[in-house]
Amino acid sequence: MKLAADPETPNVFLEFGYHDDILDPKRRQTFADTLWTQIKASDGRLGDRIVYGTDWHMIERLRNHEKYFEAFAEIFSKPPLDAFADRFFAKNGAAYLNLPAFAARRAQDDPVRVHIEKVMATLSVGARFHRRSRTRKRA
Repeated sequence: MKLAADPETPNVFLEFGYHDDILDPKRRQTFADTLWTQIKASDGRLGDRIVYGTDWHMIERLRNHEKYFEAFAEIFSKPPLDAFADRFFAKNGAAYLNLPAFAARRAQDDPVRVHIEKVMATLSVGARFHRRSRTRKRA
């Protein structure tokens, strides 16, 4: 978690694709508490670097894997993590994939570009993600 929260590593993200603790209610709360503690310790930076993922082929091995998304949705629906839900489930993934820059390289009428821009507008995600990773100054 520390590497993802480090301001010197703006392109490092922390993806939760296979985290079976989330399916156990007691361990789920411990996970939520730990994540919040780490977000606070990073002055919020970690909240911009956490990403939901399914690793669908791995979670199918878990009992109750159908509840995987629901369990994450539950912890991100309540304070204090609710403030990071949009980022965790969509915006940070779009930033990681650099979707605005990808779309910008395509022709204006390209259906892929049109679709990505529509999704980005829905998420209120713009080129700021692309610029953030490009404007970091080195010492």
